[in-house]
Amino acid sequence: KHSMHASHRWPDIAKSRSCLARNQSMAIAVCFYGLIRNIEHTLTSLQTNLLSPLRAVAPSDVFLHSLVTTSVSSTRFPTAGEANVALNRLDFVALQPCRFEVEDQDEVDASLNISERSRASLQMSSLNAGDGGSIGSNSSRAMSAARTKVILSRYTVDSYANVMRAKYSMWRSARLVLVHEAKMG
Repeated sequence: KHSMHASHRWPDIAKSRSCLARNQSMAIAVCFYGLIRNIEHTLTSLQTNLLSPLRAVAPSDVFLHSLVTTSVSSTRFPTAGEANVALNRLDFVALQPCRFEVEDQDEVDASLNISERSRASLQMSSLNAGDGGSIGSNSSRAMSAARTKVILSRYTVDSYANVMRAKYSMWRSARLVLVHEAKMG
């Protein structure tokens, strides 16, 4: 598993921002997760509307888990300007995380069997939509309407894979905070 941690792979980046000291009575952990991309379009807004206001309330640190890949394309909305967009694997650095972990998305997909699990989730959603997954539901009209909703939503296997990746990355980001808190006491 190839991950890049602040502590041993990229020391110059890790020095860009240090975590708060132990003597802080209160601090805010801001977590970013997922595929950090094209940050130059959102960084000013994030700083103005999220990070600066939080730092006005209490000291805060950024914790980040990022999945990296070479390009992204939207299968759900291919006209949304996301057709084969090249990505900068270092976009996350602009957020100046005090703790971060970066993992290759393809390796995470393989280790978590994302492809097979997302296909199974889409199939289950299409088959059981509307009945809450319960066996023997007798409301065929509700099931039919729910199936139609799933089909019309244009969710794809890739959509389900992205949800799984986001949940994984969110968990990893939260874990960075927990490990940091445990170390700081």
